[in-house]
Amino acid sequence: MRSDASRMYRQVHKRLERDGWIDRRERAKKRAPELLPYWVEYDRASNEEVEAFKSLLREATKEEEIQQFLKERPILLLDSIIGHRGCICIPKQNLNKHVTDFLIAWIDSMGFWWLGVELENPRAQMFTKLGDQTKELTHAIGQIQDWRIWLSKNADFARRPIADGGYSLIDIEEQLPSHIFIGRRKEQKYDNPARRRQIYKDSRIEIHPYDWLLERLRLTISSYHHEIDEKSKSILELEL
Repeated sequence: MRSDASRMYRQVHKRLERDGWIDRRERAKKRAPELLPYWVEYDRASNEEVEAFKSLLREATKEEEIQQFLKERPILLLDSIIGHRGCICIPKQNLNKHVTDFLIAWIDSMGFWWLGVELENPRAQMFTKLGDQTKELTHAIGQIQDWRIWLSKNADFARRPIADGGYSLIDIEEQLPSHIFIGRRKEQKYDNPARRRQIYKDSRIEIHPYDWLLERLRLTISSYHHEIDEKSKSILELEL
């Protein structure tokens, strides 16, 4: 009986979620059909994918390794950062001479909402003993500033459809909100959360160790299964 109720709820849940992302995909298709090759259909990251990501973070020494891994499994990035419900995820988007690691966009009735992602070395430190930014963190922030400077001068071009010579980054903001991922938490000798919060307040740039992604993924998976269990109980109670 419990198995039947759980299966029933999973089917209903999947249908409702699917209807939602189909709706969003149709909105995206209407406004920017050229971006559909980057559309990532709604799904949940699996425990196996999360464990593979965890193993990679233990071994990786360069951000390119992580970028390639997430390019092939964008759901890990989407599920952790925004709670994936069907989104656009563009790897290595050119902004003239500048290149983003990822540009993510979700769409609602107000249009597209864009987020930039800059990946740094998973072995890097964020701050020095004196509390200053390391060269790696300074470089990452500088990359985002370069994107924003270019967008401030070329926003119309960036939003212009590809067919008209632009990039089809519809509705993208000049002050593009962004995330930086750098280092591992347990390896940070001089982390400075207060400085990270201040950078976010001043610049709309969130700075996190890669462990933040893993934690969010685990939380998403755990919440999803808990929700299924609670709904299954409700269905069982009604049936009984």
